[in-house]
Amino acid sequence: MVCIFCAHSHWTVRGLLVLVVPEMKLSPNVGSDRSWVWNVVADVSEGEPEALTLAIRFANSDNANQFKDAFIKAQKENEALFKKASEEKAEETSGEEQKEEKKEETA
Repeated sequence: MVCIFCAHSHWTVRGLLVLVVPEMKLSPNVGSDRSWVWNVVADVSEGEPEALTLAIRFANSDNANQFKDAFIKAQKENEALFKKASEEKAEETSGEEQKEEKKEETA
């Protein structure tokens, strides 16, 4: 995805790979019906992690709305994946604790 965003008071074009997380909020960019703005907590494309505000502008509002729909869909899908991973980690931890308890009981 190529995003245009303001960084250090000038406009640049940069290729990005951004994990779309549920906490991100996609907002219209200053009254435009064809551009969006959102924040990332830790962009690492240039080395050290830094928080950035990203923006993307499209040729028309239809394309902008398709991006919004895909962004929201990615958030929902990633939220489900994060929840599943968290549940699996909790089950794994619980299983390890039960093994420890059994070892202590037999000792």
